[in-house]
Amino acid sequence: MKLFRIIILGFLLSFSFSFLAQTNLDSLYNVWKDTFYDQGKRLESVDALIFRLKSSFADSAISLSESMYSLAVACNNKKK
Repeated sequence: MKLFRIIILGFLLSFSFSFLAQTNLDSLYNVWKDTFYDQGKRLESVDALIFRLKSSFADSAISLSESMYSLAVACNNKKK
């Protein structure tokens, strides 16, 4: 019975952590899409988003990186 409780607790904890990770990705995406933020902040946000997406959603990461590059060229942002 104790092993069953530990398994259920582990499952619930892993589910809650995955929910928090999704919230963070949504926040990064919202900053990227919101033109109210300055270009540097938007580029930092999409960079972090691409880093998190690259292993599981490579096609989305590539698409976002192309958009990021276009914005960086448009605002003449050169990485130091």
